[in-house]
Amino acid sequence: MLVYGKEVGSSLEPARIAHIDYSLQGLKDSARYCRKDISTAGREALDAEDAGREVPRYAAYSVWVSYTNVQQKHQQQ
Repeated sequence: MLVYGKEVGSSLEPARIAHIDYSLQGLKDSARYCRKDISTAGREALDAEDAGREVPRYAAYSVWVSYTNVQQKHQQQ
């Protein structure tokens, strides 16, 4: 099995297609425990889940920001 980052010379390019960064349990744990503003916004769904009622639909999105400014090199023609 290949585990990215295990080998010193290995690297993983950025994903170029839609993909999922969360498992269902990871999404639920993040919504419930990671940040108070997120758990507050999702309170209706979290309360419904706790009570065993039908849970309103919710989703999470990952937004990645580079650590440093990225400048594109322009080729002279």
